[in-house]
Amino acid sequence: MVVVSNGVEGASGAYLEIPEGAGNPPKVEAGKAVFTVDVPEDGAFTLWCRVWWEDECGNSFTVKIDDQPAFLFGEDATYKTWHWVKYPVARTTPPIKLAKGSHTLTFHNREDGVRLDQVLLSADKRFVPVEIETPGIRP
Repeated sequence: MVVVSNGVEGASGAYLEIPEGAGNPPKVEAGKAVFTVDVPEDGAFTLWCRVWWEDECGNSFTVKIDDQPAFLFGEDATYKTWHWVKYPVARTTPPIKLAKGSHTLTFHNREDGVRLDQVLLSADKRFVPVEIETPGIRP
């Protein structure tokens, strides 16, 4: 993963990218970004990511929260534009449960041609980000 500051138009600023042609697992295991988030209270959360997918072979990454099992994020069919994608996608998939306090989110390389612009955790099941979000805590 690399940080890009002057890349695809419409980004909120600098963003992370797994460049097209960089390779993907199992050949390439390197490539991750680690963020620490402070959760203000216990709850069930939706993870939203503002992404740019290059194509159907470049539309996902893997996410790991603390010591929980990693999960697949993405695989929607919106390409070559910034857009928001959420996890969990299906109502049958349980939400992300987090206790109050500090948590580590790790984004791992799964496919190349992937860009990550913003990350948002929301306890509000009705909340849907539309454009670039202002940094801060969401209800």
